[in-house]
Amino acid sequence: MGSPKKSPKKVSAQDQASSSSATRLGLLSALLAALVALASLWLSSPSPVSSSSRMSAVLESLLREETPRWPLRRPRVAVGYGACRDLFVRAEDIFGQERVPEEPRHFAQIDNREQLNQMFAYFFQHGAAAESV
Repeated sequence: MGSPKKSPKKVSAQDQASSSSATRLGLLSALLAALVALASLWLSSPSPVSSSSRMSAVLESLLREETPRWPLRRPRVAVGYGACRDLFVRAEDIFGQERVPEEPRHFAQIDNREQLNQMFAYFFQHGAAAESV
């Protein structure tokens, strides 16, 4: 039992034409890619200007920007320091057995003990720091 002999395939004229156009298209694509690569290398090549002259130009432009163009006043500087410290005490220690005010109110400034009681009741009813009482 021998293997059957394969007969050579006949290539039609249409297949030959499409094969040669594909080959041409591939060659044109490769040539175009090479031209684009060469153009990008040529365009991105550094200019012949030396780095020291470029550095001098940058330094001159920075110094030009640094000089004032209009009369400036001397700057004012304010320095502040805050040393806020929270003090936690029990409400019973401050208010003792005093009765709860009937009218809790908010004041811009506390001037007496009654205002302190009203202000405490005002913030307490709104839940401010109620967890620490």
